[in-house]
Amino acid sequence: MAGSEGAAIVGGSVAGWCLAVELQRRGFEVVVYDVPAPENRRLIGGCTLRRAALEVIAAAYETDVHRLIEAISGARGSFRRLDSVLAWPEAGYRRILTIRRRRDPIGLSTRHARIVAALRRLARRRGIEVVQRRVTDAAELPPVRWRIDTTGRLGGAPHTPAPRDLVLAVQAPCVAVRLRSPLRAGLAIAPLEYDDEGIRWLSFFTPFHDPASPAASWYGIVTTRVRASEHERTAVLGARAQAVLHRQARAFGLRVHDPEATLAQARIPIERAFPTLRCPQTGVLSVPRAFSPGAPAIYVDGMLAQARGAVALGRAIATAQLEPGRAVHRALRGLRRRNRAAQALFSLPLPAARAAALAPVLVRPWLATDW
Repeated sequence: MAGSEGAAIVGGSVAGWCLAVELQRRGFEVVVYDVPAPENRRLIGGCTLRRAALEVIAAAYETDVHRLIEAISGARGSFRRLDSVLAWPEAGYRRILTIRRRRDPIGLSTRHARIVAALRRLARRRGIEVVQRRVTDAAELPPVRWRIDTTGRLGGAPHTPAPRDLVLAVQAPCVAVRLRSPLRAGLAIAPLEYDDEGIRWLSFFTPFHDPASPAASWYGIVTTRVRASEHERTAVLGARAQAVLHRQARAFGLRVHDPEATLAQARIPIERAFPTLRCPQTGVLSVPRAFSPGAPAIYVDGMLAQARGAVALGRAIATAQLEPGRAVHRALRGLRRRNRAAQALFSLPLPAARAAALAPVLVRPWLATDW
């Protein structure tokens, strides 16, 4: 493959596959260098696609949301309603807001590897060339004009300040024992809870489907924000986050399923700056940090940012109307702004959070817009 209308993409992530199909449908000859991850029941990577992400991906693949969901999960693990709730002492949980659709799903939860495998399969059906080779150096790529790294392995990305804060996340599939309010069949909930030390636990429980864990029909994730420099505290909070996940699951009538084989913990950097894309030494566009959603405060926004960023990058490359880095920043600017506002909301002291819960009209624009 050679010529100005060719593109070589390293990594078959959500961003990689969305970029590949966006460029292909705009007339580019595309090759993707990707080695699928080994099959693993552990929930590594994002597990929930919100409606907005499904719509972006479906448009790139020139299909509709229902067909995309069918390809990813066989139309299982989707939900039509999400209740954001605040833990209220002596009163259980108080609902802050509800996001719903009467007929169409607003989200889908499954193991991340299944999402990526479905996008890979659909891309190959479109005729995109896939080379199963792990690329670690730009010199291994063909001499095409557009060489894009979605993995961060090739290095050389422009310097940006190191993140000061991380989001600590623990997630696992769950088995239904006997559902308890505020959780019920077909409903996803997003609890916000403050513990005795003032630590804010932001959680998410949704319907779920994964053939690798067929007994698990629910998914749970618990998150909190930590300083990147506080290594010992992060380790302690990691163990506490697991305990919170087990406790909340029991409270909602669930049981964490086979945690030794399925539970995963991650530390996600909160980016403070978003670099330009092109590495001056190699000419490769490095996109992992450029596709960041910013403060990951709103639930499950990582794959939405990847999809929007990839489509914007593909459009900018094809039309040459806007510098690629600027196009990506413009596409993600609103999401990042709302994330910063939502992060501030979730960082409120408990009395202020309760006041916000009593006035959902004030928080809805920041929490519901990108669903």
